[in-house]
Amino acid sequence: AAAAGHITFSNSSISQNRALKDGGAVYINGVIKSLYVHASNLSDNVAFLGRGGFMSFSDGNQTVMAGGGAAAACHITFFNSNISYNRAKTDGGAVYINGVIKSLSVHGSSLSDNVAMMGRGGFMSISDGNQTVMAGGGAAAAGHITISYSSIHSNSAYTDGGAVYINGVIKSFSVHGSSLYNNVVANGRGGFMSFSVAVLLPRVTSRFLTAASIPTVRIRMGERCT
Repeated sequence: AAAAGHITFSNSSISQNRALKDGGAVYINGVIKSLYVHASNLSDNVAFLGRGGFMSFSDGNQTVMAGGGAAAACHITFFNSNISYNRAKTDGGAVYINGVIKSLSVHGSSLSDNVAMMGRGGFMSISDGNQTVMAGGGAAAAGHITISYSSIHSNSAYTDGGAVYINGVIKSFSVHGSSLYNNVVANGRGGFMSFSVAVLLPRVTSRFLTAASIPTVRIRMGERCT
């Protein structure tokens, strides 16, 4: 089925929302086409016993954020926004995604002080049981992660990925003009970011990182970097 949904938060404040399980503020179980957050404050939301302190996406067919079937078509964008002080009991202190997406872009934003109390990805956790996260479907990776002119700091997780945890396939990861610092893992790997499973990274680039911002990246199990 072709995804047709778009979600936009613009010039908004979404804070102090609570959920017992997944998605402290927003929970979506299904297929959507895009998520766009612009000039907004998303803070102090809590998933007490679940995933995604601010937002949780999941889909039984593992095609969340996809264009339908195996062809990913979704783009996630955080633009000039503040996402902070969100907490989840397990994975994704602020955002949890279980499914296939095509791109993730963070520009001019501050992502800080989010916590995955007993899980992975202090700010964001992306995973997929079919190992096609951030992919165009199957083994052909098509996903791109771009972080530009942003600050990602003081996020924490108990296990892997102090700020970001990705379990699946991606194609490129680029950081430009950003500060990535003081992200912490209490009992695991990847202070800033942890990749695991079948990670494909034909291109990894970073430019103009601040002196304190060099991230720790963990890549394991079938990695291929050229």
